[in-house]
Amino acid sequence: MTANILKFKCQSLANSAHSYNLMPSDTRIALLRYTTEHVVEVDESDPSVWDSKDALLWIDISGLRDHDRISAICDRLGVHPLVIADLLDTDQRPKTEVSGKCLHIVLKMPVGGPPFEADQLTLILGDGFVISIREHQRDCFDPVRKRLNDGGTRIRGSSGQFGTKSLQFKRLDESRCRSLRHGVELG
Repeated sequence: MTANILKFKCQSLANSAHSYNLMPSDTRIALLRYTTEHVVEVDESDPSVWDSKDALLWIDISGLRDHDRISAICDRLGVHPLVIADLLDTDQRPKTEVSGKCLHIVLKMPVGGPPFEADQLTLILGDGFVISIREHQRDCFDPVRKRLNDGGTRIRGSSGQFGTKSLQFKRLDESRCRSLRHGVELG
């Protein structure tokens, strides 16, 4: 079932990308495992990354070109196949849903204008992990990484919820500032 859904979504993505002359960016994936004491960048090929329950895992994915790799990571973490299909479709409306044991959040990031342009940002919060998926290579999470690396902040000591909120609010703050510069007021 997952393969059929993903095949349909990938065709849909390719068709919409062709009609707007936009192609998905190359996929880059960074994995950070963190506890209250330390932050470590880890390699996705290391099996202990996926089995460790002593730390939280932040998987930051930018670019949607490598559907198989993105799907494999999400599958490994138990993300529902419909959520995986949704994150590959960049025409999603902003929403928040609970799917199985995961919280799935879709946001739009204003990236330019006028006319208004937006990229999709998907956040998935699960047991012991947070996945952030950005449509393109635009990096908006450096301040969050800095807070993780600085230590002594609430972001490291939480069960993932504070980290997810930090990712959301950082993006919304930047979006509001960018929109105000271009004369667009966000709700």
